[in-house]
Amino acid sequence: MSVCGIDLGSFKTPSYIAWLEGKEFLFDLYITSKEKPLPSLPTGISKPTHCALDGPQSLPLFGNKRRECDKGAKTPTSVFH
Repeated sequence: MSVCGIDLGSFKTPSYIAWLEGKEFLFDLYITSKEKPLPSLPTGISKPTHCALDGPQSLPLFGNKRRECDKGAKTPTSVFH
C-alpha cells in the first residue's frame, strides 16, 4: 500500500511530490500540464490508495483586492486597514 502527497506548483513552476510505501519515502519534482496533471508512478512504488493535494488558492480577479476564498474567512488577508 502506498500514499502520495502533492504540493502543486503552476504550469511553469515545479510541483513537489512525496511518496510513502511502508517505511520508504521517495521525493520527486514534476511540472504539471493540461496533458499530464498528475505525476508518473515511480518504479518500485505501487499505485497509491490515497493522494493528498495542496494547490494554489489563486490570485484575486482583476480589479479585486482579495481572493474569492478569503471573502468569508476570518484571516489576516480578509482584514483591510
